[in-house]
Amino acid sequence: MSFGFTEDQSPIREAIMEAQALKKGQILFFAAAANEGANEQEMYPARDDNVFAIRATDHEGNWWPSNPPVDVHLSWSFMTLGKSVPVVTRDEHAAGTSYATAIASGIAAMVLADARRLLHSSTSMSDLDLLNKLSRKDGMGAIFRRISLNTTHYRCSYLSPRLFVGKGEEERVSIIRYVV
Repeated sequence: MSFGFTEDQSPIREAIMEAQALKKGQILFFAAAANEGANEQEMYPARDDNVFAIRATDHEGNWWPSNPPVDVHLSWSFMTLGKSVPVVTRDEHAAGTSYATAIASGIAAMVLADARRLLHSSTSMSDLDLLNKLSRKDGMGAIFRRISLNTTHYRCSYLSPRLFVGKGEEERVSIIRYVV
């Protein structure tokens, strides 16, 4: 979700809860944290417990100054490229946590697709359970922590797809199995 509100929004909360119930918890939500720097707290729905709060970095994983501060009382936060992002429809670059959110959700989709491919022939119940767990926030959160680098920002780490894509199949399977 590339939007945010200073106040919690009950229609959005209800929609998240309904989707969670409908999908038996096997659904991932990502939301942009905010773009006002220390002038604004993390926005809603990014601060919802069921949602990954995403912040922006430059291409080297450095903190983008327009990120909101990390609230130590909320869930772990991740950040990825959101500064100087090439825009396909015009000859310029863009910045913001909304761009980072789209990239983070793409990383999650890539991990899920690769896990399905790598485990497709398995009939093991534990592998089927593993694939189901990857579709939940706790499962993908475990993967994200595994393919992230620590930063100087408490409870926030840099999501680096290279730590997954740059590995061989056996290493990626090991990373995927890490969630159990």
